[in-house]
Amino acid sequence: MLRSISLLSAVLILCVAPVVAQRAEPIDMRLVGEWEGARTEGAACDTYIWRVDRSADGKYVMAFFGDSEMTDLINSEAGVWWTRDGVFYENSAAQKNARNAYRYTVKAGKEVYFEYIAPENEKKASDCEAEYSFTESRKAE
Repeated sequence: MLRSISLLSAVLILCVAPVVAQRAEPIDMRLVGEWEGARTEGAACDTYIWRVDRSADGKYVMAFFGDSEMTDLINSEAGVWWTRDGVFYENSAAQKNARNAYRYTVKAGKEVYFEYIAPENEKKASDCEAEYSFTESRKAE
C-alpha cells in the first residue's frame, strides 16, 4: 500500500510540476486582459488582425481574423506567456519547444508596443518573417 502511494505521488509530481513551473514565470500584470492588434505593413505580407485574452495565470487564447470586423476567423491558438527584463514571451501549445520573444513598451496602460526579436538561427522564408513591430490596444469594456 505504501509503495502504491509513493508511486502515485511520483506520478502526480511529474504531472503537476510543468504547470507549477509555468506559473512561476514572472507576469507583467499590465498585459493581463483582452487586447486587439493588427499587423498590416508590407504588400508581401498577409494582414493579421487578432484578439488575445491574457490571464494572470500565464495562459492566453488568441483568435486571428482576415477582416477588420473580426468576423472571418482564420486561425486560433492557446498557450502560455510571461515577461522578463522588458521582454514578452509566448509559447503556443502547438509549438511545443518554440517560443516567440518581443521587446515591449506599455503606453498609458491602454496600448502596448511590441517589437519582434528574431532568434539568431532563424531562417526567414520571406520579408514577413523578418523583424517586425505592432501595437495592441486594450479592448474597450
